[in-house]
Amino acid sequence: MEETPQMNDFPSSSDTFQVNLPTLPLFTRSKAGILLENALHAINGFGDDAEKKFQGSLKELRELPEEVVLELAQAFDDRCQRDAYPVKWGLVYLATELKHSAAYSFLKRLIFTPIPEERSKNPHSFSTVAEETILRTTAVEGLLFFLKDRNGKPQKEATEVLMESLALPSISIARAAFQTLVKADLVDDKMKKRVRELLPKDRHFILKIKPTTVEKVEQIKDPESHLKPLRKGDKRREKPEAPRFDGDN
Repeated sequence: MEETPQMNDFPSSSDTFQVNLPTLPLFTRSKAGILLENALHAINGFGDDAEKKFQGSLKELRELPEEVVLELAQAFDDRCQRDAYPVKWGLVYLATELKHSAAYSFLKRLIFTPIPEERSKNPHSFSTVAEETILRTTAVEGLLFFLKDRNGKPQKEATEVLMESLALPSISIARAAFQTLVKADLVDDKMKKRVRELLPKDRHFILKIKPTTVEKVEQIKDPESHLKPLRKGDKRREKPEAPRFDGDN
């Protein structure tokens, strides 16, 4: 008899990724549902073994890809609260990390689902359009896995999905689509020409954006040189000390 995985306890809340339970259960009590719930919690894990636990949860999900995607899609479409964006992002991220063809249709459908109109009364503080955009750019980046087969041969269908998404209203989605093609090493002169034809002229700057890492970003050598001169009687604030925690040397 196959052993059913057990649901983990909910972790304490975090200011980086807080999972708020919906009124209705997010997942069914199927094996796929319980594994998804555990994986969703693992995203918010912390500690020395957090990454190990998360990778372990992904390994279990990949053993039931079709069942997992069905459960995941039903949770995303029907059971998530409308504004439960941390949970929704977690589901999309898990779909991308499955790295299985079963997730392809879910990701593609999300990319081309129109972004709902802004619902926030103060979008400068919190924007539902921004949150919806993040969901879709995450899905776009998840198509990287589908751009080449195991032998490194380009896959036309996934490539065309990204090319079509260049024409979507969102600049962020178009940028993510082009950068995903770049990461897959598919952008040659011929493709650049197509991209220029698909993009409005005011978006051609996307072609010049180059991904980088924090380490490669040029740092300001003397930040204080850009500050306004002190007025008479003012004193420069002392540089704050970094907080120390138990175990620091």
